[in-house]
Amino acid sequence: MRQCPNHYAFRAGRNLPDKEFRYLRTVIVTAAVYWG
Repeated sequence: MRQCPNHYAFRAGRNLPDKEFRYLRTVIVTAAVYWG
């Protein structure tokens, strides 16, 4: 749960503005917690 989403969010966040990165990271973390 911790390796995949965080790594993906960090990688995808490099090409996104800070605002979008925060939103994307929140969505991914929420999905990770929801899917468990």
